[in-house]
Amino acid sequence: METGQPGISVRDHCLNVGCVAEVLLSQVLPAVRALLPASGIATLAALHDVGKVSPGFQCKCPAWMKQHGFGDKTQAWTVGSVSDHARVSQYALQQHLSLESPNLWAAVVGAHHGRLKG
Repeated sequence: METGQPGISVRDHCLNVGCVAEVLLSQVLPAVRALLPASGIATLAALHDVGKVSPGFQCKCPAWMKQHGFGDKTQAWTVGSVSDHARVSQYALQQHLSLESPNLWAAVVGAHHGRLKG
């Protein structure tokens, strides 16, 4: 946010996105709907920012770190941490699905800012 303060929680953001996705899905043409998985697409949309709970991303907001008593952890959390929340979201989904090869839907989650992740 412009004030340097965090906005709503990741949980609330993901719930909002999932609810919006459900409404949008109810409005799409059947031909478009046929291109999507039979179920779970709103959940995938909701999970797009789950990577924001990673330490590497949380360190990007010093106000949040201070507010939650982690101000002294910033340096330690940035060493070796991934700060790209989309990449972390993709990896987390990939691991949750126990997939050995990259999965299209995990890649879509990772690409939610417009770029595929490796």
